[in-house]
Amino acid sequence: MAWEKRQNGRKYFYLCRRMPDGRVHKQYLGNGLRAEMESLRLESKAFQKQVDSQLRDRIVELDSMAEDYASSTLLLLEAHLYAAGYHDPKRRGWRKRRSVQMNKSAECENQEQGGSDLEPGEWVSEKVTLDEVVRRCRDGDQDALVTLRRAMKEHPDLFSQRGHIAAKVQTEWVRALTGHDLFEREVMFNRTRELRQGLIEEGTGSHLERLMVDHLVATHLEQGFHGLIEARCVGKGIELPKFEVEASQRAARRHEKALAALTTIRALAPRMESHAELVSEEPTEEKACEQTTSHAYAYAENNRMTAVFDRTRHPVPLN
Repeated sequence: MAWEKRQNGRKYFYLCRRMPDGRVHKQYLGNGLRAEMESLRLESKAFQKQVDSQLRDRIVELDSMAEDYASSTLLLLEAHLYAAGYHDPKRRGWRKRRSVQMNKSAECENQEQGGSDLEPGEWVSEKVTLDEVVRRCRDGDQDALVTLRRAMKEHPDLFSQRGHIAAKVQTEWVRALTGHDLFEREVMFNRTRELRQGLIEEGTGSHLERLMVDHLVATHLEQGFHGLIEARCVGKGIELPKFEVEASQRAARRHEKALAALTTIRALAPRMESHAELVSEEPTEEKACEQTTSHAYAYAENNRMTAVFDRTRHPVPLN
């Protein structure tokens, strides 16, 4: 398509069409109303194509950020659950390990703390990442569980780092939702803070649960972003682009995983130890003696014969 200028100074519009055999045919439309309408239609189509290209780039950028944040957050959740003595056999739900497995884990930990020779790969470093340790824990590697517990103990700032990342991710989604409207942005920030505070107050308030709440709020904003794009396309009568449909589906899956993660944490909260007690300490001889003595005293105080004497209606002979 093009406006061609003749020698007389007038412009005439030619519409180029590709024929079924591959040849390009130029159709003359002149400079009347039909030419103007066809020109406006093609210009609008080109403008919409440019807008879609910019939207695609923006969605790819936000989707990559959301995927990295979600994967790292869920990986950290798995690491803490494994360190707390839970496992997820065949993806059927998190549950406490059996006593036999826990005893093996305790033996491995005692050997590790006792100064036994460990391979260099048993330490979380630049070479052995958290992904690798969690993957080995999924396979039932007890040595990896010991390594994971030591890493969680030596790096207690994992939660604080994730908190800063969560705030940045949520800010990016709020900006994507509101655009240049500062008033709407401030209202959105207030509503987001209210939602986050309400979810925190409903739970136990642990650091791990706060991390999952931040993740859920971020996925909630992501869902709102894609819902807004869909509503605008429907309102303008524009077909929703394929890349937007796929991005919306990925956002829905991330939101479902975030809901499942928060539900899991709250279901296991009564049975989980606090974050400071995730790494079990090796019992010393003094602690073992105290525990044995306390159990003995408790057994002596809870004499079963005392209850029998209290229930009887006849005096008990002393000879």
